Amino acid sequence: MIKRATTSAFLAISMLALPGCTPSASPSQETDATTSEPISTSQADVSQSGDGSPSGSAAASTQATAMPGAGTATQVPLTPGVYVLEGTSCENPANAAWRVWDGRGLSGSSTRACRATILSQDGKTYTLRNSCENTYDGSRSDETIAMTVTDQVHFTVQGRSFASCSTAQVPAALRERLTGQQ
Repeated sequence: MIKRATTSAFLAISMLALPGCTPSASPSQETDATTSEPISTSQADVSQSGDGSPSGSAAASTQATAMPGAGTATQVPLTPGVYVLEGTSCENPANAAWRVWDGRGLSGSSTRACRATILSQDGKTYTLRNSCENTYDGSRSDETIAMTVTDQVHFTVQGRSFASCSTAQVPAALRERLTGQQ
């Protein structure tokens, strides 16, 4: 039984699945596949049937796997990494031009430790509740965002398209944001 998966194994699989794309480099840390935390549909968002009872189990895990065709998802299919506005240099992006997707949430220059919960999915568009710590005072704030995932290394939020950068290309401070060593 395989319990650990390396980043290089995921990159190799990504290259096979997306032969026209070159995945960005990732931090060289291993992930315990048995404890990784996918973004999940919140139990509070379980719909109700016509008689008012929950259509899902009230005791369902918040990491429940969606049934095919159910219109919900348990994980955003986006590769963790540093993303910049398309057409922006990866070497020194302006604060407003970069985002970090760490597999758990989407952060920017004024936020960190973000955790997203999928509220709904319509095709490639995910409506997320993104809860983040504000870098200026440490308070948490929630934001609802619509993220369209074009492919594993491109997404659009609020009409702005972002593309993944190789971690070797981005400033050290952004690499540290991705690895959690802030």
